[in-house]
Amino acid sequence: MGDREGSHSIDPMSEPLDESERSDPSADAVPMLHLQGIWKSFGPKEVLRGVDLDVRRGEILTLLGASGCGKSVLLKVITGLITADRGEVLFDHAHLEKLSDREMALMRRRIGMVFQSAALFDSMTVADNVAYGLRVQGRRGMKPEAVTERVAWALGAVGLGDSGALMPAELSGGMRKRVGVARTIALRPEVVLYDEPTTGLDPINSSRIGDLIAELRQKLDVTSVIVTHDLALAYRISDRLALLHEGRVAAIGTVAEVMASTDPVVRELLDGRAAELG
Repeated sequence: MGDREGSHSIDPMSEPLDESERSDPSADAVPMLHLQGIWKSFGPKEVLRGVDLDVRRGEILTLLGASGCGKSVLLKVITGLITADRGEVLFDHAHLEKLSDREMALMRRRIGMVFQSAALFDSMTVADNVAYGLRVQGRRGMKPEAVTERVAWALGAVGLGDSGALMPAELSGGMRKRVGVARTIALRPEVVLYDEPTTGLDPINSSRIGDLIAELRQKLDVTSVIVTHDLALAYRISDRLALLHEGRVAAIGTVAEVMASTDPVVRELLDGRAAELG
C-alpha cells in the first residue's frame, strides 16, 4: 500500500543538516543522560563492558556499531527495561538504580522508546494504538476528549492525521513506523530513544523518518538517541556519533570528527558499512 502523505510537509529528500542547524554538542555542561561504567552480561556473554556515555540536552546522538555489540541493550538499560550488572545511569541528575518503583514509573513518562518493529496491536485502530500509551503509562486521569485531542495532535505531527481509523494491516511499513513514533510522542517525553527506526524501509521512507526525527527535535525540543545501521541517516541528522565496539564506546564526536578519524576500529566500521551500502 502506498505511503500517505497526510498533512506532513517535510520534503522526504531534504539535504543534510547544515552545521548551523545542528545542536552545539558543548552547549550544556550537565548532560541529560549520564552513563558510567555500565556492564551487562547474559549468562557467560559480556555484552556491555564498561560503557561511559553522556547525552546532552536537545541533541541527536546516534549509536553505531556492529550487529550484536549491545546498542539496543544499552537503550533498554537507559529506560530501565534491563538492569545493568554494575555502573550508574543518571537521568536529569537522578540515579535510576536508586529510584523506587513509583519514581521509576514517573521517570519512564519522560523517556519514550520507538521500537524497531513499531510494536502495534493488530486488533486496534491506529488511533487506539496511539491512545494506548496514554492510558497505560499513568495518564488515566485524562478526560476522553483530551485523549482524542492528544492522539489527533500526535498523528498530525507525523503526517498521518487522516489515518486514525485505519487498522495496522492497512498500513505500509513507513506508516507503521510513524504510528510508533506518534504513540511515543503522544506522551510528550523529554527524551526519545529510536531502535533501528529505518530498518526494512526503502530509501525514500527512510529519509522521511530521518526528517521526522529532526523536525520533532526542533518542534518539541526533545533529546534523541538513535540506534541504527543506516549510515546515511546517521550522517544526515546527527549532532554526534558514538561507536560501540567490544562492549565499550570506542569513539565519540561530531559527524565530521568521526568521519575524519583514522582509528582502525572506526574506519573498519564506517568503511565496511559504506561498502555494503554502495
